[in-house]
Amino acid sequence: MNNSSRVLNMLILLMGIMSCNTQETKHVIQGKAQGTTFTLLYYAFDEVKDLDKGIFNILEDIDEGLSTYKSNSYISKWNRGEKLDSMNTYFKEMYLLSNEIYKMTNGYFDPTVQPLSQFYGFEKKDQILPQEIDSILEFIGFNKLEYTPLGISRLHPNLKLNYNAIAQGYTVDVIVDYLYKNKVENFIFELGGEVFCSGLKPEDKKWIIGVDRPKEDRDGTFQNELSITDLAVTTSGNYRKWKKDPENGKKYTHTINPHTGESSPSDLLSVTVIDNSCAKADALSTALLSMKYEVSKKFLLKNKIPVMLILEKEGDTRVEYFNGFKKYIN
Repeated sequence: MNNSSRVLNMLILLMGIMSCNTQETKHVIQGKAQGTTFTLLYYAFDEVKDLDKGIFNILEDIDEGLSTYKSNSYISKWNRGEKLDSMNTYFKEMYLLSNEIYKMTNGYFDPTVQPLSQFYGFEKKDQILPQEIDSILEFIGFNKLEYTPLGISRLHPNLKLNYNAIAQGYTVDVIVDYLYKNKVENFIFELGGEVFCSGLKPEDKKWIIGVDRPKEDRDGTFQNELSITDLAVTTSGNYRKWKKDPENGKKYTHTINPHTGESSPSDLLSVTVIDNSCAKADALSTALLSMKYEVSKKFLLKNKIPVMLILEKEGDTRVEYFNGFKKYIN
């Protein structure tokens, strides 16, 4: 799953220097998956046998279920309206989790917005789209899906699914479960900027995650460094992925309001979410960004999720923390 449509401004500080008073050693597994890279750094007394093989198998299986870039994946076949004999496990889990977050965010997280993303030119068009946003909105909406144990049906023939705004976070959660089953407890796993930290580093130190500043070009500086254990951290932003209409000069961002179809720049530059679930954090960071500041603030006052918002008001950058986020700052 290519994640080029998202701006991932999370940098991982993999600080794992061995201390002389522990027998655990550092092990690293790296690779490419879902159009990006992943890194697993873990500490164990011995290297876990075939751990990398198991991880790559999981990544391949998730791609077969959820990758819209693979023409023979389950989701691609579903999007084309092909008859499917049974429901893919990952496709089912992704629907159920997405439906939960769709309802939680009042529809600001919506995996059916791909036609709008194609309309604005952030994704390759694979269908003929109407020329007016209002016409496209007729087949946007996760509530236009019907679920049964046998499969998921759509109430509009043009409706399609794309889980790019949650799939990488979900994949992190699946890998985390796999690591726990293999008795790996002290680790950091990162996929495309989505991160989960478990246990501790040597000398009983928490993991350090760097969240970079919202600038168009990375300069190696951080907005904050977070001290994390047994939690996921994700960040979404609009300041590096945008387009400008050559005719009228209007600026469009890749984060789209599913209710209005609007793709104009938000007053929010960056959203960082901390949660037990990387999938939930991943989806919420996108949803909060599409809400813009005033709506996201009301949401966070109601839902006690640790979040950092970086916003721009009248040319000034401001940082706001919600629901205990500050306690994680190193």
